Amino acid sequence: MAQSASSVGKTPDSCTQALTAFSLGQTVRVTTDTGRTLDYEPDRAGMCASMLTNHPDWTAQGIGEIDDKVRAGKEVPRVFRQAQSGPKRTDGAPLDKVLNALQAVGRVTRKGRQYRTKCPYHGGKTLASLSVTETADGTALIHCFSGCAADDILGAVGLTLGDLFMPVSDEDRQKEESEAIAALIGERPLFRVLPDSLIRLAEVEPETVDWLWRGYIPLGKITMLEGDPGLGKSMLTLNLTGTVTGKNKWLPDGSLTEVDGGVVIVSLEDGLGDTIRPRLDAIEGADLKRIYSLAEVDDGQGDKRPISLPDDLYQIRAAIKKVNAKLVILDPLSAMLDAKHNINSDQDVRRALAPLAILAGDTGCSILILRHLGKQGERSAVYRGAGSIGVIGAARAGLLVAKSPDDPDHERIFSQTKSNLGRPMPSLSYRIKESIENGVGYVVWGGVSDYSADQLVNQRADEAPALAEAVAFLRSLLADGPVAADHGQEAAKEAAIAPATLKRARRRPCGPYRRFRYGRRLGLVVTDSTC
Repeated sequence: MAQSASSVGKTPDSCTQALTAFSLGQTVRVTTDTGRTLDYEPDRAGMCASMLTNHPDWTAQGIGEIDDKVRAGKEVPRVFRQAQSGPKRTDGAPLDKVLNALQAVGRVTRKGRQYRTKCPYHGGKTLASLSVTETADGTALIHCFSGCAADDILGAVGLTLGDLFMPVSDEDRQKEESEAIAALIGERPLFRVLPDSLIRLAEVEPETVDWLWRGYIPLGKITMLEGDPGLGKSMLTLNLTGTVTGKNKWLPDGSLTEVDGGVVIVSLEDGLGDTIRPRLDAIEGADLKRIYSLAEVDDGQGDKRPISLPDDLYQIRAAIKKVNAKLVILDPLSAMLDAKHNINSDQDVRRALAPLAILAGDTGCSILILRHLGKQGERSAVYRGAGSIGVIGAARAGLLVAKSPDDPDHERIFSQTKSNLGRPMPSLSYRIKESIENGVGYVVWGGVSDYSADQLVNQRADEAPALAEAVAFLRSLLADGPVAADHGQEAAKEAAIAPATLKRARRRPCGPYRRFRYGRRLGLVVTDSTC
């Protein structure tokens, strides 16, 4: 039987009429303040009621025919009670409460799952003008075949719309409201903005950035160190460990640091006895009494398991506090993320590293994370780390180690990929030497390098020796002055240097040569003989 659409007003009337329409099995059409219309079936009654409660300027209207499922008394999801429904009732089921009130004013008969009686609001001659049923979740449904509104019917026997529904606790009410609103706006949680959540920036005191290594590694932040295996990433971090814990405070670029404290090493690749301890012994001034390892934790069953992020952050926090750590080394990141966080997922990575960033800020400790490079082709260095871009996005500083194009067999370059807190810093060269005493490798720093991180990651491993040969050829060719371009190309051909390799050598940051025009001929000249 078709029902005429009932016009409604604003909250609380709009919500009341919407609930009445749902009780009749009707679809409810909500009109927002911008004119947008949203249709809700009875199985979305909770969401609709929540939206109308939170938006007093929206209107609702019941449309369509009575749902046969409602007629049959089948399940309609629970609608949580609104504030205007009156106090919560805990005495008896809603159906019993409604039937008791109706029996006080007239005779009630039962037919299957339905109860029939005379409508107490409009009266009339028919003894079965009002139908009452119960859903699977305990909600009482009432329907007047003459079209009386549910709130009018209930008001005639001293009840409210809230008496049709099972009691709901404040906690369940808030949860259901949040879920209903989140479903409407696209699965995004909606929270009420409290006054304490708003911060006036005029009341925020400006702070200066503290540095473990000025320009490269900030205190209280995450720093990412990336590079291919075998280039000395772990040795570089241990070199910094000696500076933080020891009396020698000189840094590789010739600056001094005032940072003094303990170090926590979380390494899941290198052994303590055969790798980390011997390397620390080779570092002059490292105070081993202030350096601690935290690679394993108790699994709760008497055994040990590798540390896992972010679940074991409390273990790292406790270690930082215990040893007054100023540096935490995580090596490597991919081995520490738990199975619930995929390193290739931007959302997973950010959820895992956000608590780590908070930990760094709370403790004022530098957290240095090591990560391998991916196998991507030529692209910016900031995108070359293995996994999601969210990894480097969580860090405030990014560092890279790579082979030197000039001497790929022996020289390495330490460069910067990201700096959110300071100016870009120059790249530095270093070599790995072998200790005479125990044969363990250690780092020997060189000078400033002109190679940028982007240039280092975009060099191909198989062409690095050829590129170095082309650079040496050009320097020799142009040592006595400029030469004609065609003469240089012929000489390169005789030296078995490919034109593409010659072109790449010309694009190096310090030359080694540039083109210039004299007369009608194009010549070459060295740009900087000291490069």
